[in-house]
Amino acid sequence: MKTLALVLIFAAVTVFVEKETPVTFRVSAGNPNRYVTAGNKGALDSSSKRIGSKQIFTLVDLKGGEIEDGEEVRIKWNTTYWQEDKTNGRVNRCPGKDMDPVSCAFKVKKPGRCIILQTASGKFVVAPADGGALVTTNALGGATLFDLVENPTAQ
Repeated sequence: MKTLALVLIFAAVTVFVEKETPVTFRVSAGNPNRYVTAGNKGALDSSSKRIGSKQIFTLVDLKGGEIEDGEEVRIKWNTTYWQEDKTNGRVNRCPGKDMDPVSCAFKVKKPGRCIILQTASGKFVVAPADGGALVTTNALGGATLFDLVENPTAQ
């Protein structure tokens, strides 16, 4: 008589559901009423002093839940996603159909109530004091602290 052993293996599988939240990115240092703005031809800058349709983005938390230190997010405006342009050191938008999931992901650093965004290449996002185009830096100390304003309304 042969004995047949049946072994069942259960593996714990974690499934993450992306969470999309409308947000604005308010520059927390200096003038607290400066917001990241979707400009022409894919540009992103911090020139606006009010919230309008070009200052409201969708923050896509790739793990869902609350944003935590070290998590990856994507940021989109309409059908475009933020990404680092390594040729000019800026953070621009690219069309969703051309989105590279790796280069369009940002790691969130949370040193407190604000966030810092780190690009896929390891650089940090900077909103220049003059409201110019968003750029990147190698130095964590040079990164911009952003206040996330969830579910904003245009003024």
